[in-house]
Parts: sequence; C-alpha cells; structure tokens
Amino acid sequence: MGDESGKAQAVDIAGSLLIYVVGWIMGFLEAGWGEEGAESADAF
Repeated sequence: MGDESGKAQAVDIAGSLLIYVVGWIMGFLEAGWGEEGAESADAF
C-alpha cells in the first residue's frame, strides 16, 4: 500500500518537474532569441 502512494508521489513530482523545466526552457528561448539566440542557431 505504501508502495502505491510512493509511486503516485514520484509521478506527481516528475510531472511538476517536467512542467517547470519546459516552462524554464520556453522562457529562456523567448528571452535569448535576440542576438544571442541568432548566434546559437547559427552554431547548430
């Protein structure tokens, strides 16, 4: 029984972390898509 709640908590944490990371990346891309973003795009 404790195993099930542990799994649910892990999934909840992973989901929150994923949303946080995606939001951070989106914000970083929007903020850095000026001169620095253009240079990064050229590098790839």
